[in-house]
Amino acid sequence: GDASRYIVAQGNSYSLNPRAPLWVDVQEFEAHWRRGRMLEQARRSQEAMAEYQMAERLYQGDFLEEDIYEEWALIRREGLLDVYLTILGKLIDSHIQSGDYQTCIDLCQKILAKDRCREDAYQYLIICYCRLGHRSRALRWYRLCQETLRRELGCSVSPETEALYANLIGSGTDSTP
Repeated sequence: GDASRYIVAQGNSYSLNPRAPLWVDVQEFEAHWRRGRMLEQARRSQEAMAEYQMAERLYQGDFLEEDIYEEWALIRREGLLDVYLTILGKLIDSHIQSGDYQTCIDLCQKILAKDRCREDAYQYLIICYCRLGHRSRALRWYRLCQETLRRELGCSVSPETEALYANLIGSGTDSTP
């Protein structure tokens, strides 16, 4: 009966009022992504990383994951996931450069939770564990990468991953590849 400031009725249809004060996580996520890209292009890396971190925190799951079979949401869901994975990659690069290997490990695991076949995430895990002095963990991640790519994609690891492994087994110590 009463007019709503959020819902607009037009005939037999209803829609959200575009002038209503609504906060939408997807819009906020994309706004941080766009600001981060602009700042990165302006060579303001620290500010860009802060925007990417805010965007990463907003990503709480795939877009409309409860409607996984809704065809109309598929492209949007995959596009947002691509942005999220790109943001994680940028944050990983930043953290590895600053020597924050544990945060890098956490971010790599977030990537692998979304895409088990992301070989670059395995490579970063191998590097981080080596730099932390955990050779056995680095070897375990190499083997997991190898097994996953063979099982899921029917292919072997890249020459870059092989080089990390060769360096790792050749060192015989917990040194960095």
